[in-house]
Amino acid sequence: MTGSISKHYATPDRLAARQNLHRRYSRLDWYGWVAKRLALQPDARVLEIGCGTGAFWQAVLPRLPVGLELILTDASPGMVREARTVLDGSEARARVSCLVADAAALPFPDGAFDTALAMHMLYHLEAPMDGVRALRRVLRAGGHCCVATNGEGNMVELRALAARIFGPSVGGRGDQTGTLEAVEPLMHEAFANVACHRLSDVMTVTDQGDLVAYLMSMPQAEQAGPDVEAHVRRHVAAAMQDGGGTFRITKRLGVVEGWVPG
Repeated sequence: MTGSISKHYATPDRLAARQNLHRRYSRLDWYGWVAKRLALQPDARVLEIGCGTGAFWQAVLPRLPVGLELILTDASPGMVREARTVLDGSEARARVSCLVADAAALPFPDGAFDTALAMHMLYHLEAPMDGVRALRRVLRAGGHCCVATNGEGNMVELRALAARIFGPSVGGRGDQTGTLEAVEPLMHEAFANVACHRLSDVMTVTDQGDLVAYLMSMPQAEQAGPDVEAHVRRHVAAAMQDGGGTFRITKRLGVVEGWVPG
């Protein structure tokens, strides 16, 4: 993870603003869909890299089999602290450990896990393939890896709005290295058996404040000067007026799965 990204995710506040937009306006249960793809078995030992605030596990744990051992890692100490707080008291269904770790140099022995998960995080690595190799290394024979990320054209309307506000540089390395289309060939390099599954959704945003909060959580907002929030609010108000009081955002996402031969 680069230094600027590490600083951006030092606390959970910005991530929470983005999660709120998806939580309020997504029509489909993204977390539940990913959980079904994981197909976890009782007593499985599971690793997540880049766990963020632990929101995924907080949402799906009541639906999963009991007896799981969850090891959640993130490069940000602030995120790890938040995940520990969010998942405190979950021991009745799973044993949960949260620790700071580099996703490209995981501090675990070979073959230590049954399942490994990376959600919307490989594009934060300087070399995403290093993260894929690390996931493959820590999986046992017969193990399962699941990488959840965005597809090409994800949230294109919001990206266009952000570009009007902050300039055409909005995007970044993740637009090229973090999509399903970019991750799938990396998974083929590491795993003998790979499958890609796609999901589409549309969010119809009705509250300007939610859209403003999302845009203000972007790294570009930190560099845009003291009047940036007023600037963002003007653009959001105009965009929602053009949309008849709403702003529609197309979501394209999915998972790439890989299996280790048994």
